[in-house]
Amino acid sequence: MVPTKTIRTGTINVADRHASQECQGKKRSLKGSIGRRPIEDIEPPEILAAIRKVEARGALDLAGGEMQAVGAVFRYAVATGRATRDPTQDVRGALKPAGRQQHHRAMPREELPDFLGRI
Repeated sequence: MVPTKTIRTGTINVADRHASQECQGKKRSLKGSIGRRPIEDIEPPEILAAIRKVEARGALDLAGGEMQAVGAVFRYAVATGRATRDPTQDVRGALKPAGRQQHHRAMPREELPDFLGRI
């Protein structure tokens, strides 16, 4: 299976202990729509529809990660002769942006002793 081989060969950069979970998560998310189809038959609208299901749950970061993972699978398939192109390139930018992470401002040095005392 191309996604499994992609993760195992390191095209998707994950630690060994995490690779199995990563693969299972991708299979679950995409299994019903494109997971069992021959990779060369999958078209851009089908990929977008599958990823939009994840996006509809409000998991915008996960949806972006899924798109990256699917793209990695297709790039691996192209490199190994299983597909002729990466259709995820055609739907880049179609997902909602995940938004910027907001960090707290740095605590002033004068407030640090009081803060640590309250912990």
